[in-house]
Amino acid sequence: MDSKLDYLILGPAHPYRGGIADTNNALASALQKEGFSVKIWTFTQLYPNWIFPGTSQFTDAQPPQTVPINRVLHTYNPFNWILLVKALKKEAPRRILFRYYTPFLAPSYSYIARKLKNYSQCVAIVDNWKPHEASLLDRLLSDRMKYGFSKYISLSKAVADEMKGKGMEHVYEGFHPINDNTPPLESKEKARKALGWNLEKPIALFYGLIRHYKGLDLLLKAFDQDPLKDTEIQLAVVGEFYESRTRYQASLDSLAASKRLYLHPEFASEKRTQQVFSAADIVILPYRSATQSGIIPQAYHYHKPIIATDLPGLKQIIETDETGWVCSANSSALSDTIAAAFQESHETKKQKLLEARDNYSWKKFVQWLDTACNS
Repeated sequence: MDSKLDYLILGPAHPYRGGIADTNNALASALQKEGFSVKIWTFTQLYPNWIFPGTSQFTDAQPPQTVPINRVLHTYNPFNWILLVKALKKEAPRRILFRYYTPFLAPSYSYIARKLKNYSQCVAIVDNWKPHEASLLDRLLSDRMKYGFSKYISLSKAVADEMKGKGMEHVYEGFHPINDNTPPLESKEKARKALGWNLEKPIALFYGLIRHYKGLDLLLKAFDQDPLKDTEIQLAVVGEFYESRTRYQASLDSLAASKRLYLHPEFASEKRTQQVFSAADIVILPYRSATQSGIIPQAYHYHKPIIATDLPGLKQIIETDETGWVCSANSSALSDTIAAAFQESHETKKQKLLEARDNYSWKKFVQWLDTACNS
């Protein structure tokens, strides 16, 4: 009997926090359900503390029980990479899935892949090819990811197009699955009572880490101009600031003074995430740039229509599935679209959300991934 490991996932996982760590855990579980043997190897050190913008890189949640997770990779210690290559040669998995989302990982990932390409199939799963706020150094680092990998798996057409535009081959256009192991939708009344939110007024949700490219300043400005200014629509902002609050503070204060703001400026736990999505009526992504977003699958999971800006990585799924509204990335367009959206019934879009969910299951993604790797 062949006991060789089918898949080894290299990337963020417990105890690291965040959506990519969560989806790596979900990917491993889905591979197991399809009969594959799986392990996750994650980081001993990911970012130096002095460059990490948040309060913590780690979660207090319990680790998943089904998939072995080993902490092995120090991302900025080349001596560790040498030892890790030896360990991977000994482990000898059929495939190594490198979860790539920032140029910071490119040096370690490309070194390991180039050393192992004759031992295991090295496949990059790419969340982002170009950083949202790229520097020259970022571009130089990401170029390293062009070498050592036999396949590149994207989670959106926009990312696949970026890679193909760089002349890269063996690029496969995938999709971002919906996590099926997260807490379910609960009643709006229960969630709002737990959060202390108004039980009657309409509420829009901005969720996720707050960085300039995500356009929270545009959204706050939209709430302070017609036609949105004089409505009863309230805004919930849930997420940790990864930059100074200074650019946002005056607008936050103004919206709070009119009692139209719920601000939760910290990294949202799994329970808090369940509550805020259950409590909201619409989820808003006012991004200036994006190639895909893990917030959209979360909105699908919680049956919430979406307003997003007119970016290929966001609008494709919304327009295809008819699950929301798309507008330009400026405050006037956001104000018009949000006000109009709350004038409509959301029942048709909620039905579309339910109908589309099966298209983004982990089961389908894993079956597609294995086929792509075998092609």
